[in-house]
Amino acid sequence: MSEDMPKIEGRRSKEELPPCSVEVFDIKKARFDDVKDDVMKIEGLAFDGKGYEEDIMREDFENPQAVIILLRNKDSQQIIGYVDATPASEEVINIDSTALNPEYQRYGLVWEMMKELDEELKKRGYKYMTRDAKIEGGYAASVERFYGERIVEKSDHDSDYGPQRYMKIKF
Repeated sequence: MSEDMPKIEGRRSKEELPPCSVEVFDIKKARFDDVKDDVMKIEGLAFDGKGYEEDIMREDFENPQAVIILLRNKDSQQIIGYVDATPASEEVINIDSTALNPEYQRYGLVWEMMKELDEELKKRGYKYMTRDAKIEGGYAASVERFYGERIVEKSDHDSDYGPQRYMKIKF
């Protein structure tokens, strides 16, 4: 785990960290149906049953332009988190969803997924990524600490998921 992750109150110790691996979902080697059960379970748990419907998730996972990052428990190979990003333009990609099984939260694992996403997006030539982050619970503040001066635009707004902070982040 990296030391450059934002400090989060209540973070669990590294000794408690389950063995995990981060990977880019490759549509040429896998199908949504291969990961559907784990992904939909996480979507439901992470968003209190208010997450995206299966058809929306399928559309993103089957989109060759989308960038999907998966986090797996190395022991069970179960998917325990993911980031789903789809292009908004040639230069901008939007993070549609970041979700982590609540049992694995507070280890800083989301930042491991975000670092992998950053690397993949740079390889693909994106200049910016945009995202919303939930203000309640401190996630938006954690995103701001993680990206710091790379954030070039931000604004707060209401959503079905509660107050959110929109951010545009440069590479």
